[in-house]
Amino acid sequence: MVGKAAALAIISFIILSTLPISYTIQSPEYYENITLYVVGKNVLARYNFTGTEIGLIETKILGEKFSGVDYFKLYVSQFDSFPTEYSYFSSLGYNILLCEYNIPSAAILYVHSKTLQEASSFAEEIENRTGFSFTYYGKDGEMFMFISPSSFVDVLENFLWKTIPTAYGGFTKLLDKRDVAFSAIREIGFIGKIVDGKVLQSVIVDILKTNAFSGNSLRTGLNIFLSSRVNSSGYTNLGSFKIISYGQVIEKSDAGYVKNDIGKKTSELVLTVPGNSVLHFPNITLATATPSIIVEREFSKTVLKFGEEFEVQVRVRNIGAADAEDIKFEDSWWTGGAFTLTAGKYSEQLSKLGPGENRTIVYRLKVQTRDTLSFHIEPLAITYFWNVGGERLSFKAFSNDAYMLLNQDSPSVYIIATVSTSQTNFGEGKKVTLEIKNRGSLTAFDIILNGESIEFLPPQESVQKVIEVDLENVSQPFKEEAFKCQWSNGKDVKVSASNNIILANAYGKVGISTLSLQRNIEVISGDKIYLNITLNLKNFGSKTVSNTTIWENIPEGIKYVNGSLKQDGKRVYAFEEKIGANISKSYNYLFMVEDLSKNYVLSPAYGEYLLDGKKYSSLSTPNGAAVGLKIILNLDETDIFQNCNVNGYYSINNLGDKNVYRISAKILHSPSINVTVSNTLTNRTLLKPGFEEKVYFKVNGKNLGLNNSIKLNIKYFFGGRQYNVNSTTAYVNVYTLPEIAFTVVGEAIEGKPFELNITVKNTAPLEIENVHFKILIPPQIKIIENLSPSKAKVSNNTIEASIPKMDKSSEETITLKLMSGIASEYTLSSSELSFTFKGESITASSQTTKVKVSDDIVSRYFIPLAIAIALMAAARIALGLIKKEKK
Repeated sequence: MVGKAAALAIISFIILSTLPISYTIQSPEYYENITLYVVGKNVLARYNFTGTEIGLIETKILGEKFSGVDYFKLYVSQFDSFPTEYSYFSSLGYNILLCEYNIPSAAILYVHSKTLQEASSFAEEIENRTGFSFTYYGKDGEMFMFISPSSFVDVLENFLWKTIPTAYGGFTKLLDKRDVAFSAIREIGFIGKIVDGKVLQSVIVDILKTNAFSGNSLRTGLNIFLSSRVNSSGYTNLGSFKIISYGQVIEKSDAGYVKNDIGKKTSELVLTVPGNSVLHFPNITLATATPSIIVEREFSKTVLKFGEEFEVQVRVRNIGAADAEDIKFEDSWWTGGAFTLTAGKYSEQLSKLGPGENRTIVYRLKVQTRDTLSFHIEPLAITYFWNVGGERLSFKAFSNDAYMLLNQDSPSVYIIATVSTSQTNFGEGKKVTLEIKNRGSLTAFDIILNGESIEFLPPQESVQKVIEVDLENVSQPFKEEAFKCQWSNGKDVKVSASNNIILANAYGKVGISTLSLQRNIEVISGDKIYLNITLNLKNFGSKTVSNTTIWENIPEGIKYVNGSLKQDGKRVYAFEEKIGANISKSYNYLFMVEDLSKNYVLSPAYGEYLLDGKKYSSLSTPNGAAVGLKIILNLDETDIFQNCNVNGYYSINNLGDKNVYRISAKILHSPSINVTVSNTLTNRTLLKPGFEEKVYFKVNGKNLGLNNSIKLNIKYFFGGRQYNVNSTTAYVNVYTLPEIAFTVVGEAIEGKPFELNITVKNTAPLEIENVHFKILIPPQIKIIENLSPSKAKVSNNTIEASIPKMDKSSEETITLKLMSGIASEYTLSSSELSFTFKGESITASSQTTKVKVSDDIVSRYFIPLAIAIALMAAARIALGLIKKEKK
């Protein structure tokens, strides 16, 4: 495939209209290797190859039905790696994904929505429209990712295509190396830039024939046309023909005339196409060198008193690769009466400033007013020109701003951005130095720049930050950047803006691998800090790769514990003899941080493999992690009684050598327990090396239950990225409080003694002490005897119990001998039960019970009845004797 690359023509097609859509298509001669991707809102691209036609159909699939879906990206086939690694999307959304090596593989759908359920429903809708079969793969950043294994032949069969008028009112058609019948145009040639036998950059082609737009138009994107021709023989009234370059400027051509528009980022070459003739395609040279001016304005002081003098420097540098011409400026912000010029000049006029050249003007001012003034110094704007293609194109550069304060004390911060050269390439990251300077008389606080915080900056001091700036896509010609810095004087918040920088695309080599490496690192922080690492390896191609070795270097101070990789000195590795098409492998391993004196940024994980006999390499993105950040969550006890408290604390200790920024904490716990923080949870902008944040809290056992979890979650910024880390999890068991139970031994009968057992039950596996409570005995019941004198005392029908200690899951019983002369149901009540646990006084609720004293039936009924019967019998006997004597 690579060997054929020189013979292939990559045609890239871009619709520059309100439809945010783009795709790249390989020559139809090798249609199985076509790459297509679609980016858009309310737009889905479809393709039917048989008519060599390409177009758009607005499907409005993101309407009310999918209101939760913000936008999506659909990639089809030919991916050497995750597309997001090397394709970036501007707000307009028309960018190109270029590949070194093209292999049909899959359809990949990214959906940006609030929930996975919404994203899955949307993926089903795409399935219905395309014939794909998507499987949820995981999250990539904030987007849900679905994959449908497929060859492009399947795509061609499943996509339903229809051509519609373009934004210009005409029709869009795809051209290839073969003859294509389209109006008067019979034949056209084009090719991309070839590096090491591979098609590296493509020509973007769009042929339009329309009444709304005068003539026909050919759009070029990145490169130069080779010798070719358009045959218009036999046709008349062809009119004009335009070659429009989106991005790079057409520097010269051997035919036609060029018109450039830097604002629209277009460059047009207009040709006259005579009827009944053959037009040879012109040779076109696209400009690769452009000027780039940066303006840095420095102040010796910006907070001054009456009579003081200060110096201003304006430095103009050309960091580009071409001459900048007719540079004029006048730094007259100070005119108006508050200052007088004491030395130097504040304006300049340069006819030319070559690459790498600079010019500095210096002037001095003196404060002439005693008034208290504060004002904003606007940026100094400079216009310069670039002569290219016989035209003078204008550019603008502007300096940093500043704040001037007179006859008062205050901080005053400004920011300057510097870069070595403007030339950069897509994907390489250009290093920009940002210097923050306080030229005031007091300290500035809470300085925020590019997501990082600086706690304070003393007067007349400065600090530097180095960041990376990337081009958004491979076809972007320029990228303009300016930076803002927020700061406070302790009362008000102000924002300072830097000078602008303009980076130029050098259109160098873009490398994309076939094998994708993704590494995820989970920081586990407790008494020891561990890094739980998952390395996912996936072959996104349709061919098997062989002799694959992946490895990761072990930083000094970190130890390999265990996992699915093997250790070889200062690295861990795995070897795979073969990895088939669309096959994934995952490796898990554990590092332990031995040296907590520094914060680590782990280097990428690496991969090397063979494909078609050639060696390729791949790497993961670096992961910066403040693994020197030690997080501890501590509880005094993990077993507690219901409604009781246990003390705890958490600490966040920066043991490393770098600042950690914007730290916020949250305590996560089970609903059966409550957590009350004694002061406030962590929410601070900076934690310096060697500093510790400690917060105390109480855990209350709200409901009964075992294994109630509690852990600390913290979020922080380090190395420009946000991290989300949990502490180790603690578990709290909540047990029921001790209870008092009453038991009557046998039966309580009036007039007879009976025993009452009063039992204290401690069902929890916890030792308690100083158990104390009272029992009130109704006056109708007499206490005959206290059978547990060591545990209780009797006084006026009150039992006062005192138990020095109770073991885990134990009982203690107090026995009383009682008697009541009246049969009835009596209520016995206890006071609250108090005890101590781990030195804390705890109270359990009072208890009541009912004791029924029954009638003594024998004494009350049977004996009197027996006596009565006996008396009656005696009376009858006596009566009989009397009657007998009378006879």
